[in-house]
Amino acid sequence: MATIQLPIPSPLITSGDFVAEVQDPGSGTPTNVIRTEDPWRVSAEWRLEGPVVAILNGRWRLQVALESIGPQGTEMISPPVFVNYSAGTLSGTFPNERMSFAANVTFAAGVPTLGGAPDVVYHASAMLTYLTPAGTPGPFAAVIDLGLIQVFDSPKP
Repeated sequence: MATIQLPIPSPLITSGDFVAEVQDPGSGTPTNVIRTEDPWRVSAEWRLEGPVVAILNGRWRLQVALESIGPQGTEMISPPVFVNYSAGTLSGTFPNERMSFAANVTFAAGVPTLGGAPDVVYHASAMLTYLTPAGTPGPFAAVIDLGLIQVFDSPKP
């Protein structure tokens, strides 16, 4: 779990959390080993707490960065997944309200590429940024280290 970076200590937004994990989309179980012929995803959940979370606007941008370890493979950042702030779920009572969000970054089979290698290890990170209604980065952001994942080319038995 990562803490969402807040601009300054404030009684208006009191806390925020961000969790993400690599999952096998077939079973939904966490994984760090992916066959090239399988699609996969990074599943993320986050929340903000405080008395003004119900009146914020804008949207969130979620992306996953992959950095290959070694000479093979391809560095990449996933296309962004945007989540409208209004799509969040409000819970709690004033002044302790919580706005919760969830999204997945999905990867097709064969992504990332292996550059001709039989397997490549990637360092994966999930990046979350709040965007204002004008589309500029706002005061909330978080990054979580998803650790190492191995992508390998091996047909299923």
